[in-house]
Amino acid sequence: MRDFCGTELPGLLTGAGVHEAGAAMVARDVADRARAIAALPTDYFDALVTPFVEEVTEHRPLSAPA
Repeated sequence: MRDFCGTELPGLLTGAGVHEAGAAMVARDVADRARAIAALPTDYFDALVTPFVEEVTEHRPLSAPA
């Protein structure tokens, strides 16, 4: 996540037309939110993961883990 937010995400955003300063701000925000989620107690996991599992249930191959 650190590598993605530090290099990949800003590059994706600037490639989509976001100014560098805005891309850096968004990447920092995503990293901050990821750290906040990672710091939550593990019993929050089911509530946090449910929307993502629902989103990927039809992705191919169907035998791939969520």
